[in-house]
Amino acid sequence: MKYYINYIDYPLEFDEFFNVPEFIKHRKNMDKISISFLQRIYNLSFPRAKKVFTYLLEKGFIDEKGNINNKKFYEVLGEELPKPNNFIFLSIDGVLNDKDTKELIGDSKGIDEEKVAILKEIVDATNSKIILIDEKYSDGFYFDEKLKDKQSDIANNLEEKLGKYGINIFDKALTISRGEAIDIQKRLVRFKGFEVDKFVILDTELRDYKDFKLFNHLVQTSYNNGGLQRKHINNVLKIFKWGKE
Repeated sequence: MKYYINYIDYPLEFDEFFNVPEFIKHRKNMDKISISFLQRIYNLSFPRAKKVFTYLLEKGFIDEKGNINNKKFYEVLGEELPKPNNFIFLSIDGVLNDKDTKELIGDSKGIDEEKVAILKEIVDATNSKIILIDEKYSDGFYFDEKLKDKQSDIANNLEEKLGKYGINIFDKALTISRGEAIDIQKRLVRFKGFEVDKFVILDTELRDYKDFKLFNHLVQTSYNNGGLQRKHINNVLKIFKWGKE
């Protein structure tokens, strides 16, 4: 039995041990492959695996390190490249407000809409979903409409202000140390069927992020120095450009 590659410029022949069209179909969402991977998964000899790897490299399906170019895979399959599942782990105090915020909700600072507008720019630029990590707000926030009458005033205000800019809260993290909460939350998000492609943390404090290898994902704002500002947009974009966790 023979298989032929007709997707690009010229046919390339392989035997029944490796079906490149099927490989493209089923491996399109992987991050990386290697010659040893091809040997192990497809039971190929080293010369044969190297030949396949070289073909995929020459045709732009992978780079020299074996990182998969999903755009190319979807293009060949005639499918639309899915939007990435990016996430923003969002603290509120010192991010969407600061020491100069005029609005008060009870004894708490309210939300500055100009900071929400900046957050909206970030959400749109990165196609991100929001996960709330500020315990003060998440403890009183409910997704179930039947419990909305029990939602705290500050959570109501937050939801209203975000809603004005078309921002929804996708989920909220557990009320434990934030580093641990985010680490757990990433697994919970995956359990719901959403692969965490890239993520950023907006918070005022370093907390224990370094202990959980999350420090490189943190954009630190300041309650005493303006909260979320336009200068932070580039910091966020750099993290998303930097790559997958």
